[in-house]
Amino acid sequence: MKQLEVTTMSSNDIIKEVFSFENENDQIQFEAEMIHLDLINEISRLMDSKGMNKAELAKALGMTKGYVTQLFSGDRLLNLKTLAKIQHIFDIRIKLQFVEKTKSKKAENKPEISVRKTVQHSSKTHQSKYPERHAYLK
Repeated sequence: MKQLEVTTMSSNDIIKEVFSFENENDQIQFEAEMIHLDLINEISRLMDSKGMNKAELAKALGMTKGYVTQLFSGDRLLNLKTLAKIQHIFDIRIKLQFVEKTKSKKAENKPEISVRKTVQHSSKTHQSKYPERHAYLK
């Protein structure tokens, strides 16, 4: 009969295991998808403020509805030309801010998986799960 071995892991160990990558390429792909997700969340917010649906966005972008659905599901990643079109459609300017990553002992010992930082966007407040990487739409 097989015995079940039970081990206890700290929150930090669980987080490290969940977010560990087999190689650097996998980590870069994950980070690209997180940047994409941040941008898609901002685009969704803009669409909501204009009462626009995905079909209308697709038409404004000159893309198929299926392609826009793939962007929103993460099957395809945004490119710079599409972001330039987004600026034009919503009459905004995308402003990127590069911030150095910082590691502190205090942050490493926290059991939380994500940290929320409030960022003011016009009259609405947006919650960002990734305070070390921001894409502000203004």
